[in-house]
Amino acid sequence: MKDDVIQTNGFNSESDKIYIPKGSIINQHTGGMIPDNFCKLKNQGKIIGKLGCIKQIIDNKTICLDTGEYIEADMIICATGFIETFSFFTEKDKQRMGLPNTKLKRINLYRNIIPIGVSNIAFIGFTITYAPWMMM
Repeated sequence: MKDDVIQTNGFNSESDKIYIPKGSIINQHTGGMIPDNFCKLKNQGKIIGKLGCIKQIIDNKTICLDTGEYIEADMIICATGFIETFSFFTEKDKQRMGLPNTKLKRINLYRNIIPIGVSNIAFIGFTITYAPWMMM
């Protein structure tokens, strides 16, 4: 988070450390922005960050983390650290959504968000690499 965001909304060194990138962001190929109401919703407890891997999606609201913790969620935002893995989906679901199973790792998403023919899941912020280098 930038200084102006921290100054305006405050910073809790214990609960907010989950939102600080672990590595250098200087050479990242993508950028992000914090929506205006993110900090407000986070401070109200309406957005709760969890650091962990999804072990299993149980049903429409329940997920199980690799820590064994079960969470009821309205929305799952996966920040994978640029590792394209979909291990929390069954092979049948991956095939139905057209998720990659080849070395090309090409994913066919409508507007880079919704798997073709599957309307109840979306990948927000999923990027497509057109070239393996950074342009300045």
